[in-house]
Amino acid sequence: MNVNYRRETDKSYMILSGTPIRDYQLRMLQENYVEGLLPVEIRRMNGEESFYYEITARQSIRHMYEKRGMNYRDIRTLLLSFKNCTEEMKRYLLDPTGLLPDPEYCFYHGENGRIEWVFWPEQREEEIYVALAEFILEHMDYEDVLKEAQAMGYAESDPTAD
Repeated sequence: MNVNYRRETDKSYMILSGTPIRDYQLRMLQENYVEGLLPVEIRRMNGEESFYYEITARQSIRHMYEKRGMNYRDIRTLLLSFKNCTEEMKRYLLDPTGLLPDPEYCFYHGENGRIEWVFWPEQREEEIYVALAEFILEHMDYEDVLKEAQAMGYAESDPTAD
């Protein structure tokens, strides 16, 4: 898989080229809007296909957290968006292992506040999730996460809490 970036008049794209698995999933992806996935357009030129993922008004998670730590809320939002996206994909019979759970291919949409993922259908091993886990561990604001964990622990153990 090759990655390039291109700016056209009023849109920006991340372009993936390579050979994804050829099956119904590509057609399903192209013909439907799946919440949680980046919009994609498949373009053919000189017998080759390129996948144009629109990244206008979006910033990669890697770039977003390069200089600052991820607090509890950031991590929770990221993981919930991943969970919700995989559940939405099942409605369209898309295999969740097609998601690229790498901070480089995960984008925060500045206009609507959502996190969107790249779908690239190819066979992957389970180790692919390691990149996301390592990124979270490297950029985690441990003080904030510990404080939230303690607050949740005390709330769970307090019989008078609602």
